[in-house]
Formats: sequence, structure tokens, C-alpha cells
Amino acid sequence: MAAEDLSGEIKVSNLKRNYLLHIPRAYDSSQPLPLVLAFHGRLGTAKKMAKLTNLSDLAEEQKFIVAYPNGIGRSWNAGHGTGKAEAMGVDDVRFTARLIDTLSQTLNIDRQRVYATGFSNGATFVHRLACELSEKIAAIAAVAGTIAPQIRGKCNPQKPVAVLQIHGTADPIVPWAGGVTGGGGFVESVPATVAGWAASHRCAATPEVMALGDGVICESYGSCIQGTMVMLYRVEGGGHTWPGGYQFLPKKVIGATIRSWSASQAIWNFFMTHPLHEPGEVESA
Repeated sequence: MAAEDLSGEIKVSNLKRNYLLHIPRAYDSSQPLPLVLAFHGRLGTAKKMAKLTNLSDLAEEQKFIVAYPNGIGRSWNAGHGTGKAEAMGVDDVRFTARLIDTLSQTLNIDRQRVYATGFSNGATFVHRLACELSEKIAAIAAVAGTIAPQIRGKCNPQKPVAVLQIHGTADPIVPWAGGVTGGGGFVESVPATVAGWAASHRCAATPEVMALGDGVICESYGSCIQGTMVMLYRVEGGGHTWPGGYQFLPKKVIGATIRSWSASQAIWNFFMTHPLHEPGEVESA
């Protein structure tokens, strides 16, 4: 953890919640910077998420603030039926909203450019944030985690949220085809997750498809309401991993990590083109 990384704590719903915060060295309080929230997977931690994604180094280069929250019981209440946070009924959406507001009181954050990314359980959770915290979050990026059916069924965002999904076709923990996850939760398939967002945002029916090399295929749904977008990076043969990150468990457990393409860079490229939209009519996702 770099010297400029800080730890913080807030109290929400009688629970002490903590997080790590990276403020780039170039931060100038007179200039607003984007904020990226990065949610770890189940059994992960804020510190492990920082190591997996290397977002702090990218924040130095691109000049944004990144916060790594810690979940209760090393999990998030994503609505898919697994993890201590969900069993306890923890209001992680409220925690996220409070964290954004708290950081905005002490840092000059561009409130039009607040973003959320997550891995695994954290990815399923950011889909929930797109449904329930769209007034604060401009775009999400979910890596190796899809939306929970019960969240999809009641999803009614106040504003359109740009959505990026990154997923390996050989993910053994959160299967491409959806269903029961390795942690015992239940999620939609990758195609259903992406199609659901594309339909709710009234995007083009057929995506533009581009092969990026090394097994990475980009499917981009344009012409969405209020200029937003839904995009999928399909990683052929990819496992339950963060592309460009390190192999945090053996391949026989989580599958292969591709190192030739950076999910973190792709996520930032997506985020920087999607500021918060004004309120508008959005169909249920």
C-alpha cells in the first residue's frame, strides 16, 4: 500500500464501515476529480482489491480518486442469496451513498463523475447500485459477476447508468450461462444481464462487434437513451479473474488470467466517456 493511501471509517446503520482511499499526488483541491469506488469479491478485502486491480497506479496516471470499501463479513449484499452481508440484511447501498457524500465533504470530487466497479460478488453488487443509486453513480463496470434475478425484477433506476460487463467464457465460479455460483448465490447469465440493460436503455438491438486480439471480443450497444451505452468485453477462455491482474488462485480453481489486456484500463476508458445524466424516463431493467 502506497504512502498516500489512507484508511477511513464511517458509521452507517449502527455498523462501523471502513475503506482505503487513494488520492493522487497531483490532487489540487481547487480542481474537481472523478471518484472510482472499487468493490472486492466475496472473501476479499479492500487491500486485496487494490492489489488485484492496480487502480491506484492508474489513478496517479489519469488523475482520479479511488476508494476501496470493505464489506461486512468480506461480502456485499448484492441480492443473489449468499454472503454474510446479505444474511444480515446489511444496507450496502446506503453505505455507498454515505461514503460518496462523506468523501465529497472533504475532497473536491466531481459529482458528475462518480463510478463503481467490482469483482465477483462486488460486480453483482455494482449492478444493484446501477438500479438503486443511479442518482449518484454515472457508470458501472462489473468484472466476473452478473446481476441477481431478484434485483433485475425490481430494477427501476432514476437515471440511465452506463454499464460495462467484463467476463470470461470459462469462468468456473460465476458461469457465463448463469445459475448457481461457486459461493452458492444465483445470478443471471452474461447474455441476459447485458441484454437486459440494453433493453432498459433502449439501445440498438444489435451490438457492434470488434475482436481486440488475444481472445478479447468487444460487443458495444449504442444509440441508447441520453447518450449512454451498454458494453461487453467477452474474454474467450478467461476464468474467474481480473484481466491484467495477477493469478490470485491456481488455474485449476479459478481458471486462467489473461495478462495481455488490462481490464482496469478498459474500465477507465469507459468511465471517462460517461458522466452522470440528467433525470429522464427510464424503463425498468
